[in-house]
Amino acid sequence: MKVGLQTYTIRHALAEDVAQGFQQAQSMGFDDFELARISFDESELSICQSLNIRAYAIQDTLQSLRKHFQKRCRFMHELHIPLAVVSVISIPAILGSQKAILTFCQNVNALAKMYESAGLQLAFHHHDFEFRVRNGRLKFDWILDHLDPGVGIVMDTYWVQKAGFDPLVWAKKLGPRLRGIHLRDMQKPPGKRDCPLGEGVVDFPALFKEIDCNRVYTVIEQNSQTPFLDVAKSLAYYKTLL
Repeated sequence: MKVGLQTYTIRHALAEDVAQGFQQAQSMGFDDFELARISFDESELSICQSLNIRAYAIQDTLQSLRKHFQKRCRFMHELHIPLAVVSVISIPAILGSQKAILTFCQNVNALAKMYESAGLQLAFHHHDFEFRVRNGRLKFDWILDHLDPGVGIVMDTYWVQKAGFDPLVWAKKLGPRLRGIHLRDMQKPPGKRDCPLGEGVVDFPALFKEIDCNRVYTVIEQNSQTPFLDVAKSLAYYKTLL
């Protein structure tokens, strides 16, 4: 099994120096990435090409993926990246009604057709908002019902756990729609922040017994003040699962 790095983790380092941030991650042994919190412009494309960056996917907001469609497609084609991931549900859908959720799904479905026309695929990344109940059902169930079957799901173990659910159960529920997994742990009670893999409550050994890593990509993600230190801890733990 191979694991990549979600670059939200090192967003501050990339903001200071894109090339140096990627090089530091590569020096730790990361060859593959899910690219987030970069501008996807020509200068960053050139840096990624010069460093032979490989990526499973890019992650960006629905608005940016739509507004900068040609720019995102060029970036993805040049680096042979097959998948664009919608990073977050819309604010009206977070706060609003079932109608707002359905509108969000319609917008994602339309965006998926745009990317499909360019030979690319689309997926959706959740947070814990989707596990709130609306009209007697989880918002996530409404979303799964109304997203086109071709729109994949990128699961985040931290957000599932924080919402009070089991990532393994949800990985099984998503089945073939599961395209990727953000590997994040959650502190043992009473804390609920994320923490290096293996230091919290997520049952990663059980999860890895069930997922097909030839079909589902995995990336380590940390929301940390010491990202490279915590990523090193997470990577060391990950290797114990092999």
